[in-house]
Amino acid sequence: MPTQEPCVDDHTREIRDFVNDARKHYELRRDKSKFSQVCSSLDAIEDSEQAITAFGRSDFGKDVALGYLVIYGVLQASFLQQDAVWNLCEALDIPRDKSAYPSLSVIREIRNDSVGHPTKRDRGKKAATTFSHITQISMSVNGFDLLTFGDDGSYSSRRVDLPTLIGEQSQAVGDILLKVTKALKKERESHKARFRMKKLAQFFPETMGYYCGKVAEGVGGDSVAATAYLSAIKSAFSGFRAAAVERNPSLAERLDYEYATIDHAIAGLERFLGCGEVDPLTARIFVDYLASRIEEMRALGREIDDEYARKD
Repeated sequence: MPTQEPCVDDHTREIRDFVNDARKHYELRRDKSKFSQVCSSLDAIEDSEQAITAFGRSDFGKDVALGYLVIYGVLQASFLQQDAVWNLCEALDIPRDKSAYPSLSVIREIRNDSVGHPTKRDRGKKAATTFSHITQISMSVNGFDLLTFGDDGSYSSRRVDLPTLIGEQSQAVGDILLKVTKALKKERESHKARFRMKKLAQFFPETMGYYCGKVAEGVGGDSVAATAYLSAIKSAFSGFRAAAVERNPSLAERLDYEYATIDHAIAGLERFLGCGEVDPLTARIFVDYLASRIEEMRALGREIDDEYARKD
């Protein structure tokens, strides 16, 4: 069986997945205007698609009033959807080449002439001012006839084929959204490639368990050696945080929360090993706590490393 082409909603769902990725989401939210434009554009694309799709299920028959509502609605929804697609590209910094989609320009002209500015369309000095109206008797779900008069004495009549118009819009919009998806995919892959070989788990090798043991021994004896091992543990935590946030700034808030207790435990051990300000029992608790946090950070590092190792 032939594979069905992705519909507009399929494309927008995929784009939402990229936009909602923690790193990309954080990046976009730093510019509230752009983030709002992305959200509004995606909603408008999907909402207008519902209206356009509903047209294919409509059959107003001889109900002229409903016919006007349906025709006005599908043309306005098409116009709105085009604006939303181009605004989405703008907000995501994806190049827009409107000239590559002449069918969309034709649809906009039809909308403007028939239901946008039919009573007086002033084109400036480049063309005659026009006055248009839909021939009521010609209206059906298949389209309508549009009569246009110019202030220069010109006259034209054209048939607007709505099913064809909708098909062309769907194809063009789908193609643009596919390009958006590919651009977002390429950007994410480029980012992952940049950090793929910089493993976060390496900050916490298995020898960290030995380091914690030496710090624990120092609580009851050799504080000089324990201080050196504690310094190595502190550097590992610091390096991990910096490397993790560099690749994904959205981790900063989470790690700041986690590190509040980690930093407290390290500071407590430094005070104990320096001048015994913390009692030995509390110091041992701090060592056990750091050992557990090392395991958790190593697991988080491996999880992130695995994600960056996978290619889209």
